[in-house]
Amino acid sequence: MTELEKIDLELFKACYPKCKIHYAEWDDGHKYPEFIPSGKPLRTHAIDLRPVPQFTKDIGVCFAILIPEMNRRGFDFDVYVYVSGSGYAEFWKGYEKSSVDFHNRNELPAAISKAAYAALKGEKC
Repeated sequence: MTELEKIDLELFKACYPKCKIHYAEWDDGHKYPEFIPSGKPLRTHAIDLRPVPQFTKDIGVCFAILIPEMNRRGFDFDVYVYVSGSGYAEFWKGYEKSSVDFHNRNELPAAISKAAYAALKGEKC
């Protein structure tokens, strides 16, 4: 599991604390985390399994799930994108701020996710 996949999993646990994580085996032996949205048991609701959202790769997931959850927890959010495509994303609460730089627009979801992960852990970036 890569660093970004670990961040996805930790952010999912923060956003959906009641959902249990299940691991389905792929043919090549890799494990990928899945969950049942209703929180019901796997034995009777295996057909409802969904993959864990990829916060670090999908900007839509960041804006639909992650940023509202962080706002609910009292964090403010800003993202600055310069003309060159670089910029930074930051979450803050009071004087505590976590900010992550990115070098092109494709790295924006990963930067938002890393900043949210650091803010939840109470670290400064």
